[in-house]
Amino acid sequence: MKNGATIFLESSWALNALEVGEAQATLCGTLGGTDMRSGLMINGQRHGRHFIETPALEQGGESPNPGVLEVQAFYDAILKGRPLVVKPEEALVVTEIFEAVYESGKTGQPVFFD
Repeated sequence: MKNGATIFLESSWALNALEVGEAQATLCGTLGGTDMRSGLMINGQRHGRHFIETPALEQGGESPNPGVLEVQAFYDAILKGRPLVVKPEEALVVTEIFEAVYESGKTGQPVFFD
């Protein structure tokens, strides 16, 4: 990217893997990272020491099921007028990125964005 950052995306609809999971994500940066495989975990360095945090994402004392939270957020947006968690224009950007990945795979060339 223009600022020197690199994005590496790996996506599969069907994957032969021992660890099966849906909607998993790992983000890594120079100052920290996050892993969203089994809940949210954040790691990095603070005061010269490594840390791992698991933010409380609980509702009513129960550990949330991500699928249930996603449906609840959509329900609340439609029927209660609450703001969407993911806005349509944000979903469009993700779709454009995946389309660029497919195009790059077909042509063997990088795809650049403005």
